[in-house]
Amino acid sequence: MNSAFRIPHTTFFLFLMLTSCGFHLRNTPEIPAHFYSIELKSKTPYAPLEIALKRKFSAAASLRSKTKPEESQAVVVEILDSSVSARPRAIRGDKRLEEIEVTYQATFQVLGLENKVIMPPLTLSRSESVLYDRSFALGKQYEREELEHELAAELVDDILYRLALARPEKI
Repeated sequence: MNSAFRIPHTTFFLFLMLTSCGFHLRNTPEIPAHFYSIELKSKTPYAPLEIALKRKFSAAASLRSKTKPEESQAVVVEILDSSVSARPRAIRGDKRLEEIEVTYQATFQVLGLENKVIMPPLTLSRSESVLYDRSFALGKQYEREELEHELAAELVDDILYRLALARPEKI
């Protein structure tokens, strides 16, 4: 066989093996159907985490039917604390900053009817490193802000995954 025939078939075979092994990208978490409505309480309503959570909750509410399903409940997700911190991760030999680690941390709890605790306070954090160059300080500040928004979006997914664990039996 010639190589022009072998390469496409080998590529197709490898692709077929990859799809048959069960590999798939991580799905965006869905808000559990057993929560009829979700309210968000926070001390900082305009922080990136809270804004991203509000968007997810309002999108889910618009997709949900207006009739209350059986065994569903209204819950409150309360953000007890959220903070963004940055610390030096790498310093060059001439004592100049080279890399910064940005960490977004949030503590939340889920409350049910009459403030019954469905999920006790839980702290989640995400961190990522960003290169730093003093000559591009303005651009790096914008890059850091974008990174904070990305970390907030990842924390929202983590919170929604935790919400999916709260079952009606526990409510």
